[in-house]
Amino acid sequence: ISVSNISRSAGTAQVTGKILDAGDPVYTARGFVYSTSSNPTLDNGTKVIVSGSGTGEYSTTISSLQVGKVYYIRAFVTNAKGTFYGTDVIADFNPVPPQVTTVSVEVKSSTSAYFIGKITNAGDPEYTERGFIYAKIQNPTLDDASVTKVTVAKTSSAQFEKQVTINDLVGTYYYIRAYVKSIAGIFYGEVKQIYQDPYLSLPTFQYGGYLH
Repeated sequence: ISVSNISRSAGTAQVTGKILDAGDPVYTARGFVYSTSSNPTLDNGTKVIVSGSGTGEYSTTISSLQVGKVYYIRAFVTNAKGTFYGTDVIADFNPVPPQVTTVSVEVKSSTSAYFIGKITNAGDPEYTERGFIYAKIQNPTLDDASVTKVTVAKTSSAQFEKQVTINDLVGTYYYIRAYVKSIAGIFYGEVKQIYQDPYLSLPTFQYGGYLH
């Protein structure tokens, strides 16, 4: 037996078994049985009948599986002598975490900055929120009271961008990272730093023929 095409968001998994010998008398039912406990049987598991006869492979898609659970699945075949089972295989439906990276951060003016992030793995089930956080503290997280969060709407593009207004950017170090949120939790990209040198942003003025 094998398990493939696991979709946690859809709650489905494709399972394939193989009849090596049709038995004597020939089997009358075949299929799969699954449970969150090992070695499921027709008495304590959920049964899925697959039509057909003879030897060889047979398969079906099991549905209504729940995120956060681990399922034990095995093939079975029944004839006049009883029901016989294959070995367990595991279908792990724990969520797959998404992954995000902080691509770049750039000062645009004395009061604005531009952030770029990228989703490198959407997760399964897919992430529900993405964006950036920034603060004057290193390694900011959403749990920090001083953190500012800006969200970016989901699109078909893995890369996402945001221009933000930061009024006290001049002379202050800010630490920025991309974040992504899913049923598996909150995950962060690398921390990057921006700083606007106050001396570089001073205005120039002219008097007495000299530029200062």
